[in-house]
Amino acid sequence: MEPNATTVESETVCTDSSTMLLINYITKHQLPAFEAAYERLPNLQICISVEMEPQRDYKAEYGTLQVQVQRNITFRKKWAHDSGFEDQLHVHFPYDTLWRLLWSRPRCVISFELGARSIFSALYRMINPKSRLVLCINVSEHTERSWGRIRRWIRPWLLRTADVVTYNGPSCRRYLESIGVPDSKLQHAPYAAHPAMLYGGPTERPSALRHRFLYVGQLVERKNPLYMVEELARWAKANPEREIELSIAGRGVLRESIEAIARPSNFKLNMLGVVDPQKLPEVMKEHGVMIFPTLADEWGLVTNEAMHSGLPVIGSAYAQSTLALVEDGINGFQFTPDTPDSLYSAIDRVLQLSAEELDAMGRNARQTVENITPNYAGRCIAAAVCNAISK
Repeated sequence: MEPNATTVESETVCTDSSTMLLINYITKHQLPAFEAAYERLPNLQICISVEMEPQRDYKAEYGTLQVQVQRNITFRKKWAHDSGFEDQLHVHFPYDTLWRLLWSRPRCVISFELGARSIFSALYRMINPKSRLVLCINVSEHTERSWGRIRRWIRPWLLRTADVVTYNGPSCRRYLESIGVPDSKLQHAPYAAHPAMLYGGPTERPSALRHRFLYVGQLVERKNPLYMVEELARWAKANPEREIELSIAGRGVLRESIEAIARPSNFKLNMLGVVDPQKLPEVMKEHGVMIFPTLADEWGLVTNEAMHSGLPVIGSAYAQSTLALVEDGINGFQFTPDTPDSLYSAIDRVLQLSAEELDAMGRNARQTVENITPNYAGRCIAAAVCNAISK
């Protein structure tokens, strides 16, 4: 939980107001949080642009939620970041948004991100002054560095229209404040890991497992797995008397490039491929340290998942979750990918620690995130709606 988060009452309920939530699609980790919000917002309807995007390795699930798929056009857009990487994004244009809002006339609209659906939602707020608008923003200062002038021009207007603006972490809050969002509008609404994807057993690990590294994520340029493997190989070459092991769970275009990296004989690489989310707890249980080498992530939920599972995290400072949750020497180590020897040094520090010292860090890791649950995240969403309606 963020230190400066708005206090959220556990029994926040808005029973007399209809609410419509607009989002690209519902991820596996969002489902229990949205269900927790639905318990407090019984008149909640959800509209999604698409059932699921192709980079996800699971099918859409809606549980108890009332979900409708909008009329939508999807564009593929290249994201060229200042850090030097390129990534492919799916940009959705749910063109029936304003019509749906005018037809349903919800008392409050919750719109995620700052794209077309939020612009339509802001127009609805202006057309229907009795309505209220909550904008849920998940960005970081680092991820927003490379966007153009049009976005920078539209966003201040859009955010002024909102009654409440939620932020997922401290970097997101600083970004929103930098473009003029007043403190009175801001409310914390965190990401929370799905309980089914967490290992809940003892945080201690057998000595043979505690120094075993794990990476979970896409094998794409933005996630930076090549750099991670190269730095581990460099450490193994410099320390031939030590055996090290890395498991990689995920898929992507860089798999063959990863497997082609020259590795000394004392460095074992396990390519696990796509791991069923339900089996991830067993994978976490068999490893001791998570590495998250990303070049840009507006959050990075793998940090939460690892910490809940008792794994210290070696995390990139270009992930907001690292900056918000990882404390050097307490529950993991931070590093900066474009600083020479930064990751190498973090790896070296971990491998100099005993299994007992890493067990203590694993306990600290779980304590760091133990209150960041789907129920808490859902309460934050419900509280944002109630706060907006009360204005």
